[in-house]
This record gives sequence, structure tokens and C-alpha cells, in this order.
Amino acid sequence: MAITKYAINVMIVVLSVLILVGSTALVITLFTRDTQLGGDASAFNGTTNLNIATEADFNTFRSMVNSGTNFSGKTITQTANITLDDNSAVIPIGKSSSYPFRGTYDGGGYTISLPDFFDSSSNYRYFGVFGYIYGATITNTHVFFSPILSSSSTSYSTIYCGGIVGYASCSSSSYRCTITKCSTRGYGIELYSLPNTTCYMGGYIGVC
Repeated sequence: MAITKYAINVMIVVLSVLILVGSTALVITLFTRDTQLGGDASAFNGTTNLNIATEADFNTFRSMVNSGTNFSGKTITQTANITLDDNSAVIPIGKSSSYPFRGTYDGGGYTISLPDFFDSSSNYRYFGVFGYIYGATITNTHVFFSPILSSSSTSYSTIYCGGIVGYASCSSSSYRCTITKCSTRGYGIELYSLPNTTCYMGGYIGVC
């Protein structure tokens, strides 16, 4: 019986085969289901991939990464355009080198629209949809932004700002970052009130 792509997408269980070899059991997973995040961090059980479609999903996903879930080996798929309406500072996904994003983010060809305010007064060093990534892949993701990076209160002498990624770590050949089929558009990046601060900026990536 042929299994259509649609049928695979709506499967609600992980399909596995249990094989007994002597006294040893081998479990071979044939399909891993994707879970709709639904703004609920408990939807992620450590094995499933995630789908996100709303601002609540985006904020929950970001909070998970910034709390230590790096999603290494997992795929996050965006399934609709997402607009962030919050006028407060946009906190990056992967707020520091200690909390990087390490998975795959597939934007599905959809757009993330950002408010026009990246604020260094929150004392982050990495700015973008993704602040710090390591061994990660970002693909099929489109960003509309008009960030203003402002404030003299940052404690860092160097900061990094990109339309998609602030800092893509390539410190190891085994964990190269990949960014493909992405685009950014908007009104540019404006910096002011940042004395004695070196800023690395890019439309896609601040530094890699």
C-alpha cells in the first residue's frame, strides 16, 4: 500500500519496528512525527521535530533555546507568516554563546516580520532573528526588518547584528553553519548612542 506524503504528515504516532536478535532488542524508527508547538513548550519531548505558526509559537521556541534547549539534530519548520507585534526589544533566538541554536530552522518560504527595535540596553551582544548559532542550518527563511540598534548602556565593547543571524560560529570544521535560500528586506540598520563600541553588521549575518 502506498503511503502518501499527506498521510505521513498527519501520522500521530512514531512508527517503529521492533526486531529481536537473540536477547537484544533493536528499535528502528521509520518515521518521526512533527509536533505543532502551539505556544506550549511541553509539546517538545526531546525526540520530535517542531512546527511553528504564530507569534506565541515563536516566543516559546525562543524561550526554549534561551533556556538551554539547543535543538541539535532537530528541525523547526515555520508553517505560516509570523509577525512580531511586540514593541519592546526583540530578544534573539540564541542569546549568547552559552545558549546557541544548534538545530535546523526551515522557514518554509514564509516571512518573519520584526518590529523596528533592537535595543542593546537589554545588554545582549548578538542581535538578529538568531543571535548566536553553532553547527546550525537556517534555510527557506525570509525576514522583513527595520531594526534600530540604540542605547549607550551596553557593557560590551563589540556587538554583532545581522538581519538573520548576529553571529554564526565556525570555530570547528565539524560544526559549520549553513544559511541557504534566505532573504532579508527592510529599511536598513541604524546605530547611534553607542560610544566606544565596535559593531559588526550585515544584511544576513553580522559575523561568521
